[in-house]
Amino acid sequence: MNIIIDNREYKQRGILYLPEHVNTLKMHVNETLDHWLTKAIVFRLLRRMKHDVVSEFEITGMGVGDILDLTNSIQYEIETTSYPKYIHDRAKQYIRLGVDLIVIPLKKLPKNIKDREKALEDWVIE
Repeated sequence: MNIIIDNREYKQRGILYLPEHVNTLKMHVNETLDHWLTKAIVFRLLRRMKHDVVSEFEITGMGVGDILDLTNSIQYEIETTSYPKYIHDRAKQYIRLGVDLIVIPLKKLPKNIKDREKALEDWVIE
């Protein structure tokens, strides 16, 4: 078992996950298929870049985050509601010191899986 050393002090920033959950894709029970597929594609893109990734991690006092790229300290949130004000307000809730945030509006993505993957490549940072 790999032990993840918390060099970036995520725990102090209220980001909690178990070391055994690193590089595993988890699903929240209430996720729509569309949301889960998008999260899976983002996860896949990051893992193909050899990044360490956590999915469905706890954010103390907030809830659960979608994807956290441990390699680059970037949190990816897939949002089903695409109103700019909602996304802006939601993004403010997720802000953590030293962790960048990328909010991906689900409704603006292509329905075709291959096209969606291609579109998500523009969102994912290497």
